[in-house]
Amino acid sequence: MSPFAVAREEWKVLQAARPNALLIGSDAAVAAVLEHLMPSLLPPVACSTGTELVLPDLDAGTLVVKDVGLLTPGRQEKLVEWLGTGERNVQMIATSTFALWPLVERSEFLDRLYYRLNVVTVCLE
Repeated sequence: MSPFAVAREEWKVLQAARPNALLIGSDAAVAAVLEHLMPSLLPPVACSTGTELVLPDLDAGTLVVKDVGLLTPGRQEKLVEWLGTGERNVQMIATSTFALWPLVERSEFLDRLYYRLNVVTVCLE
């Protein structure tokens, strides 16, 4: 079964309500789903990575953060602050090749960021 087929029903919810979402799966599966979903994301779309987090000057749109589990604690804090700044209408799509909850349990990933990202979780494998 293709990664998109697994995510199809979950994405119907995302298209309607545009909540933050966490995509968990292999790099190839996540890339395939993101490629398919890009045209339906709320523009403008900005992309960043967990290793080089760049926060755009967006008040509306979509921020895709690839490999969010690789964010350092400082970058996690910056992202939480950015999400809470002003009147942003930004949907976040975060991706990871591994589950983030174990990191939260070990205090290696901010729980308040995890709950902001984990509104809808789509496991691709």
